[in-house]
Amino acid sequence: MRSTTQHSLFVRVLTGTLAGFVATAPMTATMEALHDRLPWWQRYPLPPKRIVNRFLKQVGIRRADTRNFDPLTLAAHASFGAAGGAVYGLVEDSIYVPAPLKGALFGILVWIVSYMGWIPSADILAPAHKHPRGRRTLMIFSHLVWGAGLGILTDLLQQAADQLEEQADAEPA
Repeated sequence: MRSTTQHSLFVRVLTGTLAGFVATAPMTATMEALHDRLPWWQRYPLPPKRIVNRFLKQVGIRRADTRNFDPLTLAAHASFGAAGGAVYGLVEDSIYVPAPLKGALFGILVWIVSYMGWIPSADILAPAHKHPRGRRTLMIFSHLVWGAGLGILTDLLQQAADQLEEQADAEPA
């Protein structure tokens, strides 16, 4: 349950950023686990790896690391999760549904904007509807996991910020 304390812009962005960064861990684990369950012909690299490789190729760098989440890809994925969390931190106060649902809906929005929007527009990957159903399902479910985690963690962090603010207000000057 959220308190009525109005968070500063900084606190909202910070809690969302941290929550988005941390929520990327269960998302990544979900992606890896579901990837292993895909039919063999759909087990080519996951989108984060393909996106990073595409950017590197555009600047003339070729990589030999074949793991889905090598250190560079993991860092890029977590950074994107943190950036998405920062945006969530800015808008989540205006959405009046429980935190896990709010976050899950935001996760789906991120998937749509990314895999049906800027990623194909930038000619990085084909639009999601052109990917096999199993891979689309994997990515949608992973974004639901990220979003729900984002919603829960942001709410918890903002509750902690409320408590710190209340403690600071209660201390004599």
